[in-house]
Amino acid sequence: MVTSQTIEGKQYLSLTWPGLNQGKMPAADAKCARASMPKNQNEGAGGDLGRKTVEWRLLEGDAYWVDVGQPVD
Repeated sequence: MVTSQTIEGKQYLSLTWPGLNQGKMPAADAKCARASMPKNQNEGAGGDLGRKTVEWRLLEGDAYWVDVGQPVD
């Protein structure tokens, strides 16, 4: 399910499902959820990831965590 929340005049969309807060993954046969994303947000997140990959000198196969939660101003 996609939920919408407005914070300080900006709209944020989030994916959620039953059991999310208990750390459970959606069922394998769950319907796919889709939401559109503004181009500048999509490119901004991808660009930031690309820059960090270089900065952190990540190599193929290196493990890392990406948190794309609420932006910090």
